[in-house]
Amino acid sequence: MKFIKKLLNSSIFFLDIKSNISFIKNNNNVEIDFLINNKIGFELNGLRFHSMSYIDYKDKSITDDKTVKLTSISYKGISNYHFDKFIDCFKRGIKLFSLQQYDFCDENKLKQYVKNILITHLNEINKVNIYSDVDFYIKNQIVSFNVVKRFIDRCCENYFVLQNHNKHKIYQSGHYFIYNQNKIIGTLIRTNVFAGSNQLQNNCYQIVFADDFYHVYDYNIMFCISEFIKNKNILLVVNNNYQTDILSSLFEFNNRKTIEKLKYDYRELFLSIDNELISDEISSYKIIPNLVETVCYEEKRKIINLYDKNRISDLINMLKRNNKAYFKTCGYTIIY
Repeated sequence: MKFIKKLLNSSIFFLDIKSNISFIKNNNNVEIDFLINNKIGFELNGLRFHSMSYIDYKDKSITDDKTVKLTSISYKGISNYHFDKFIDCFKRGIKLFSLQQYDFCDENKLKQYVKNILITHLNEINKVNIYSDVDFYIKNQIVSFNVVKRFIDRCCENYFVLQNHNKHKIYQSGHYFIYNQNKIIGTLIRTNVFAGSNQLQNNCYQIVFADDFYHVYDYNIMFCISEFIKNKNILLVVNNNYQTDILSSLFEFNNRKTIEKLKYDYRELFLSIDNELISDEISSYKIIPNLVETVCYEEKRKIINLYDKNRISDLINMLKRNNKAYFKTCGYTIIY
């Protein structure tokens, strides 16, 4: 919290920064950690207080479902709490960016990421459509896998956008590059980020922009991307935690169209980490992205099934056996 506040206060822009802002939704308070100029929200999700783990129950007597209840912390980990907050902010015109605890292990990349968000949305130059007479185009280019990976690593958002991208398969070929004046400004990475979802394995792409390209909401590039999705019949994956600006730009552009609108499908992301790593004795810098695992389908199905059937004692005992902390982020949006 202190790191982000210090970073925002050191910005070159005049920022109206509000902390711990609450608004009412369904008679409940919904809180945003930081609200900037009533446009941008930052949510900081420490794993100790945003995950479901046995830590909250080790000193309690677990007898039956009538005597034990999930704590509010566990509820944040198992429910759609973060996604619902993301959607509610989206409807209010607030672009909410959610940062997880492991995002702070590389403070330099985090600084660059936040800086790019502020430049994109708050810089005066963005009030002028400087690309109004410039064409964007997307094309396939035969390059080596290392070239693709170097481009990803050059983008500040790669660390955030491609969750554990070293663990997911990035295909050797089939990528598309976004050009502006013969300069590559972004790429559509062919990936199996949704491995296990058969309908997504073969035609699924994640979008990544270079860190020196800020105008992701420009009308021309939104038109270029939208037409490409439609004509190539691809599935574009946008990370709701870190790519809210791209998602909202595509959404606003699509709403202007009267025919052939793109469709949106929201997907949750259920993750886990070793229980010991979220204890109070563990320093935050020791939690790195590579320690976070995507929960497999069978394990996820068992957990969600126990939760849905209110079999809380069985759920807690499963947490104890697995020795893991489980949590959901804002997930992904599939655009097609």
